[in-house]
Amino acid sequence: MKLATSIKEIKKNFRHNEKSLPAEDENVYEDSLFGEQMRKLSQNIEDSDINYDTFYITGQSGNGKSTALNHLKNTDKYIQDNFEVKYFMASDVFDYSDKITIVDVLLMIGLELIQNNPELEKVYLEKLNNLKDIATKKAEKSSISVSIDESNTRKSLGASVDIGFLEYFKFNSSIKKDWNDSEQTRNEIRKLFKLNRKELLDLINDIIKEHNSNIDNKKLLLIIDDLEKKNVSDEVFTMHKELLENIKVMKIITIPVNYAISGKVYKLNLRIKENPLTSNEDKETINKNKKIFKKIIYNRIDEKYHHLLPDSDDVVEKLIEYSGCNIRQLLRLVNEASSNARFNESPEISKLDVDYAVQDMVNTLSIGVVDRISFLKYIDEKHTPQEDKKDKFQESIKDNSIFAYFNGTPWYEVNPILKDYIKNIK
Repeated sequence: MKLATSIKEIKKNFRHNEKSLPAEDENVYEDSLFGEQMRKLSQNIEDSDINYDTFYITGQSGNGKSTALNHLKNTDKYIQDNFEVKYFMASDVFDYSDKITIVDVLLMIGLELIQNNPELEKVYLEKLNNLKDIATKKAEKSSISVSIDESNTRKSLGASVDIGFLEYFKFNSSIKKDWNDSEQTRNEIRKLFKLNRKELLDLINDIIKEHNSNIDNKKLLLIIDDLEKKNVSDEVFTMHKELLENIKVMKIITIPVNYAISGKVYKLNLRIKENPLTSNEDKETINKNKKIFKKIIYNRIDEKYHHLLPDSDDVVEKLIEYSGCNIRQLLRLVNEASSNARFNESPEISKLDVDYAVQDMVNTLSIGVVDRISFLKYIDEKHTPQEDKKDKFQESIKDNSIFAYFNGTPWYEVNPILKDYIKNIK
């Protein structure tokens, strides 16, 4: 990245659709952001007595999880010396909107492992077809009443699946495309394999074992990123979590904030406010975090041109305040403010430009929360969700209309962009 020397270049350098921070921000990451947490994670991987241990990463969308994982993969000496890392982004793999189940996850892990390995691909597809044929015959003969779906409707397995489709269907080299393109394929295979998920897990573990046999002096480390951004069924992180953890490979998985309740979870987030649920003062941490965000901003601007984005209460301080310590939101705010300044041919980014950026985001985000106003008002006042509002809570975490913080007692805050909007609605 070329350091910005003009407002036009500031706008360019603060693109907010990046999946991780660029190399220029690495020193900010290593020294201040989540470097310490990732070093602890690396040490715990090294010290683990379980060769297929599972570690979880959680945090809001835009908080820097992908940056942290890429940094671990690319710079950690122990990881590089001891592991072949398979890293995949769920948002790139699962290209559909229906709910992702444990069957989707297991199948796609297998597909990622056979990439660029024709021999292993042949073995995987053959095993999948054998399992599919056995399960289909079992379904055809079945007259046992079993639970098929999440509503616990009880029906015959044979009556629930399309036997004709399954007998005709074959897994082949285009399975990834077929899976993403065909809802019928996904639905029928999910129903069939959901009741044979243990056998599917054994199959995936066989593929992992086969893959490991071809790695010289290294083990496999699987990183599944972005899973929390997709429409994932609750069962993946609850009733089927044991299956996830019994995939026999060392793995790191990003999970939604609301499922970060057990296991080895690394919570990645920063804050610039005190915890309203406790009386503990921690101004040193807050000041440190503000400095981190200033570094993220000024690392992208040539030092001689820092004056284009004044380090003042009503410009940079206000940008950081409205970011809520969410990196992607900060980038978007600076991008929008610089865009407005450029349009108006201003000599520098001003308070008016920041106000414009904030209002532009309000206009965008408020559209999605019109059915959650009372819920968000409750969060704004109590800083904790209502027990009977699980769906609204999960939706609000996913779309960043509320932010989660983990210093002391976990607490929640309405996205600073939306706070005034929510308060002003009667």
